[in-house]
Amino acid sequence: MQDSAIVKVRQKLASTLPRGSNQHGETPGVLRIQALVDLLSQTWIDFALSSYRRNDQAASPDILPHLRQNDLVLRDLGYFAVAILEQIALRGAFFFTRFYFRTAVFDQRGCPLDLLNLLRKHRCLDRQVRIGKKDALLVRMVAMPVPEPLAAERRRKARAHLGNRCQLSKEYLAMQGWTIYLTNVPATLLTPQQICSLYAQRWHIEIIFKAWKSHFQLETISSSMSAQQLQAIIYSKLLFITITYPLSPLALASQMPAQQNRGYSRLLVSLLVNQCLLAIVLQYLQINLAQDFAVQLHYHARHGRRRRQDLLAKLFTLA
Repeated sequence: MQDSAIVKVRQKLASTLPRGSNQHGETPGVLRIQALVDLLSQTWIDFALSSYRRNDQAASPDILPHLRQNDLVLRDLGYFAVAILEQIALRGAFFFTRFYFRTAVFDQRGCPLDLLNLLRKHRCLDRQVRIGKKDALLVRMVAMPVPEPLAAERRRKARAHLGNRCQLSKEYLAMQGWTIYLTNVPATLLTPQQICSLYAQRWHIEIIFKAWKSHFQLETISSSMSAQQLQAIIYSKLLFITITYPLSPLALASQMPAQQNRGYSRLLVSLLVNQCLLAIVLQYLQINLAQDFAVQLHYHARHGRRRRQDLLAKLFTLA
């Protein structure tokens, strides 16, 4: 899985880590963290820092050096790029992605398809199409209708995102009534329902980002920090997150008694790791906290050499 998280920084760093511009001018600085995680092994593969202006589509090729044959790539629509999907397929890997509305769609012979009419006619769709160009990448398109309340909510969010800047086309609004996936996984391996379930696993990384910000203070940044110090601090926090990541719900579940059917929460695990970090480290280093604390008390918590008795010594004298 690949996704990105953003961290707001102070105005002083806006020139180094600029955000986008809007009708009100330049916005404060924002750092973007690109993260790549292996869901099955619960290990981090790569982190990359950049300004907000290097968006997810620009970072789409970053996954290619890490791909191995038969890997399955899960990413959201922000990473959609037909050329990169083709590169993933050429490396013997697989992908799931949502369909980008402005992408041209052709049948296997290269004839343009009227996708909306096709969806209205068949409702559910599972067929081979070409995307981008008539002789371009051949993929499997899977489309399923969604309940009308969900479609209405999608249209509301789309209008709210654009505000009053432009009008959404009737075709785009109508297409919100379907969830459309593109993949190169053959129908003999996965059904449309399985594709939908697997793509939903992408929310793991969203929960991880929430844990970063809620329990690992990823956004707690000093106001007097330089760009170099900011980079060092962020990488230090990511290193800490990487070290503690084996304490994951998946790893803990393997140690859970068979009769237990309640899983572990990523957010609650992160909270306890943050609160109990010292005890975890001491246990890992096999340090006897009580014994070593007694030694520290003996050397550092006694009165200095003096003739008069302290209050505790006087108490024992009276006793």
